[in-house]
Amino acid sequence: MQTIANLATVLGAVGMMYFAMKLPFSTHLWELEDDQKAHKFLGKVDGYHFWLWSWFLILVGAFLQLILPWLL
Repeated sequence: MQTIANLATVLGAVGMMYFAMKLPFSTHLWELEDDQKAHKFLGKVDGYHFWLWSWFLILVGAFLQLILPWLL
C-alpha cells in the first residue's frame, strides 16, 4: 500500500512538471478548458482536467502516506 501512495505522489508531481512545461500559462485555470493549444492533451484531456487529476494524485498519495502508519 505504501508503494501505491508513493507512486501516486510521484505520478502527480511528474504530471504537474509536464503541465508547467508544455501547456500555456494562464491566470485562471478554467481558461485552459477553452484554449485550443491546451485542448486535446494526450488525445482527449484539456489542460484544466490534467491539472486537476495531477493534484488529485498528489493529494491521494499524501493522504495515504499519512494514514498508513495507523492502519498497519
